[in-house]
Amino acid sequence: MNRKTKFSLSFKEALVKEVVSGSIGSRELSRKHGINDRYLRRLVKNYEDRGSLSHQQGNNIYDKALKVACVLSVIKKRLSLSEAATCFGIPSDSTIVHWMKLYGEFGEEGLETTKVGRSKNMSAPDNNRIKKKKDPLDPQAALQEELEFLRAENAYLKKLSALIQQEKSKAREPKPKRSKN
Repeated sequence: MNRKTKFSLSFKEALVKEVVSGSIGSRELSRKHGINDRYLRRLVKNYEDRGSLSHQQGNNIYDKALKVACVLSVIKKRLSLSEAATCFGIPSDSTIVHWMKLYGEFGEEGLETTKVGRSKNMSAPDNNRIKKKKDPLDPQAALQEELEFLRAENAYLKKLSALIQQEKSKAREPKPKRSKN
């Protein structure tokens, strides 16, 4: 399958129960329904570890204490990622991997929960941050802008000319003869 498909919880549970009952293997069942075998095996493992698939939904917000405890249990107690995910009720191992990267870079401060999105109390925009549009009728400003552009163009052409001269001088230099051994 080329694109990611979302399956309903009832469909996932039906697939997992078929595999757990032993009536059909995960590889056969994944081929039958056109889904990834690894994905199905991960669902079965999560079902066996947690007893259900119900808390697999994402977009949870975890507090700093839980994140630190989870990361430290992986580092100090040497829990695997899936064991830690099961222990702390985190749906995906990749979430813990992300936390471990943050912990490695920034320490415990990196695991602080930050609010995402626009603030509720939006203030008026700063006039300092808004660039004033130049008046197209102001001849002095237009001339100043053109002068800056021409100076930059001149500097560019000088550097280009110097590079071309350098290449030509390298080409003129006699190449050392290779000795035959």
